[in-house]
Amino acid sequence: MIKVGLVYALLKDKRWAFPWAIGIFTAFGIYQIYRYFVQPSGWLIALTMLDVIVIALAWAEWQRLSGAAVAAPAHHGSSGTQTP
Repeated sequence: MIKVGLVYALLKDKRWAFPWAIGIFTAFGIYQIYRYFVQPSGWLIALTMLDVIVIALAWAEWQRLSGAAVAAPAHHGSSGTQTP
């Protein structure tokens, strides 16, 4: 349920969700690797690989959004001119 909520927030580009998603998916991945060593399963490997892909995509999108926020100029006032 946590993963579903985070994926929904990521799809809505909620910036707070990106570091949380990376952390939660990493924690789940570590737990899944532990579970694999306790009780091997191909499904756990597949799920862990999916988590790694989601982490990489979340990281890349977070960096893209952060770069876009820095590059976007700030507009103040109603005249359309920028103030330093």
